[in-house]
Parts: sequence; C-alpha cells; structure tokens
Amino acid sequence: MKYDATIANRYDSARHLPEPTMRLWLDAIRRHVPATEVGTILDVGCGTGRFSAALAETFDAHVIGVDASPDMLAKARNNTSDPRVQYRQGSAESLPTTDNSTDLIFMSMVYHHLADPPLAGREFARVLRPGGFVGIRNSTKDLLAQVPYLKYFPSAMDANHHRLPSQQELVDTICGSGLALLAHEVIAQQFADSLSEYCRKISERGLSDLIRLSNAEFNAGLQRMRDAIERNEVSQPVLEPIDLFVFKKHSDHCGNHGP
Repeated sequence: MKYDATIANRYDSARHLPEPTMRLWLDAIRRHVPATEVGTILDVGCGTGRFSAALAETFDAHVIGVDASPDMLAKARNNTSDPRVQYRQGSAESLPTTDNSTDLIFMSMVYHHLADPPLAGREFARVLRPGGFVGIRNSTKDLLAQVPYLKYFPSAMDANHHRLPSQQELVDTICGSGLALLAHEVIAQQFADSLSEYCRKISERGLSDLIRLSNAEFNAGLQRMRDAIERNEVSQPVLEPIDLFVFKKHSDHCGNHGP
C-alpha cells in the first residue's frame, strides 16, 4: 500500500499510542530480548518513527528506521531528534544494511503489507547476527472478532480476513527462513480512553483497512460508531488485542512452539 504525504500527515494523530500503551509494548519486547544483547536495531516499516526513538531509548541502541515511503520518512525525520536514530529508504524484502549487522529487527503492523513474506524472512536471516532477534507486532485473523472498531465497518472485517495472516501462518513463514520462535503473546493494548476518543482516531482514517473503503462505507461506519456512543454501548477504556511474536536466529527448527 502506498502511503503518500496526505496519509503521512494524519498518521501520527490517527495511530498515536498513549504513553502507557507504548511502554506496555516496549516492556513486552524486553521480556524476551535482553537489552545487553542489543546495540543495533532495524525498525522496518517505521512509518513516521513512532517506535524508532522509543526503541533507541529503551535499549540505548542505534536505530535505523526503514520505510519505502519518502513521505513517511520525511515526517519521521521531523519527528525525531535523538541522534541514535537515522532513517533509510528500503523494504523488508530488500533491507538497506549488510549481512550479520543487526541485533534486533522490529516491525509494527507491517507484516500484512509485505509483498513477499518468505523473501522478507530470508532478508531478516541475512542481516541478523547469530543470536539476533526479530520482534513482530501485528494483527492476525485469529483476533479480529475482538477488535472493537471492526464491528462498525463490516467491509473492513471481511477484507482483513483475506489480507491478514493467521498466527500459525506467520510463524510458519518466518521459521521457514531458518529462525526459531522464541515467544508469542497477545497484548491487550489501550488505544483510547473512551469510545469518543476512539471514534475521533478512527475518523482520521489512518488505518490501512479503512483507507481502502469507499467514502460511503467509511462514513456509514463512523455513523454506526457515533450511534454507539449515544447508546453508551462500549465500556471504557477501549482495548485492542494485537499479537507479538519474537524469533531468534540460529536454531535448527521451530519445534512445537506454535501459538
């Protein structure tokens, strides 16, 4: 999917994570990836850099944010002042770095956009040093029924069933590149303090599944959300479940560690 300047400009507002939610994710990664083993991180599909500076701070590491969109990278550079962070244009299937040079690869909500997931997995194996890690934060079709906004946008629900991987499909693909599954968690993250705030974020139309809808479908979904607010239909705060997978380089096989 092409993220142009228009989307880049509203991306931060639409997809902003509250500080406690960001910390929830960083703490989850650190449960499985020791900071002492991380000096260089690739934030693949970094977008506007919302995780890049946070990863640099959490691991006290050099972070290279990689994205295919020049507009996203321009926004990321404007957002970031940490000298440990730099940005490069590239893709998961063609990473702009050398063999065995990276301690941790992180991807947030990128996997389902990959043009060639097996090729991306091979690239991860190429650039990771022996013992290096991959952390993948991504929605899967297994959890769609628990995503609050999707019940208001049935076309997006149907599309996500086709475009998102299952948990097992993702694990099988990455393990097929020679990496081993180290951990899998489902994180129930707080995305908004209230349904009203949730509706405001959704109305920014920064989520890729909503960008694909027609204007009529999108507006109809927003109206259903607003009607739900009037009925006090959703408890507060609004939580969304998202998978976290952590893989490690250099293991003979994945064994029986599937989710």
